[in-house]
Amino acid sequence: EEVKSFVNNLGYSGLPVGASEIGALINPGLVEACDFVGANIHPFFGGTPVEQASSWSKNFLNYQVEPIRDSILDEIDDDDEDDKERANRKKIAISEIGWPYCGGTFIEAHAGDYELQYFLDDWICRNEHDYDWFWFEAFDEPWKKIWHEENSKWETEWGIFTSDRELKENIQIPNCDSEEYVNRLNTIREMKAINT
Repeated sequence: EEVKSFVNNLGYSGLPVGASEIGALINPGLVEACDFVGANIHPFFGGTPVEQASSWSKNFLNYQVEPIRDSILDEIDDDDEDDKERANRKKIAISEIGWPYCGGTFIEAHAGDYELQYFLDDWICRNEHDYDWFWFEAFDEPWKKIWHEENSKWETEWGIFTSDRELKENIQIPNCDSEEYVNRLNTIREMKAINT
C-alpha cells in the first residue's frame, strides 16, 4: 500500500504494483496488496529429483499459490467496478525458476550439469506454462558464497553462464524444434541410465 501511494503521488496513478516472493511465503495479505505477484519456485529446494522438477513446479503453483489468489478473487464484488478492475489485475508470474549447476545434494535433488541441462530443456521445451516465467538465472553470482555450508555450495551456481559471461561447460541453450535437441535429450537420458 505504501508503494502504491508513493507511485500515485509521483503522478503514475493506475500503474500496477507488485512483489516477488519465495513461493512458500506468499500469503493473502501480499496478494491482496499487490496487483501482481511473482512466485520464486525452485524445485531443487523441494528436494525433488530433476526428472520430476517441471511437474513439481507446476503443482506447487497450482496448489500453493493459485488458491491464495483465488480466495482473494472470491471476495471481489462483481457489481463494484473498482473491485472488478482490481480483480482483472491480480496476476501471477513465476519470477524465479531454475536449477543449480553444482554444489551438492538436497534430499533427492542433485546440483549438477546434467540436472541443470535436463531441467532447462524440460521446462522450456515442454511449453505447458499458463504463466509468464523468468529463468533464474543468467549468470553465476560469486558473492553468494557467504551462504555456502559444508555440504551445500550451490548458491553461487544457478547461472547458465559463468560470472565471466561464458556459457557453462556441458550446457546448451535449448532449441526445442531442432533434431539436435531431440538427440541431446536422448543422450542425457542415456547418461542418466548409465550413472544410476
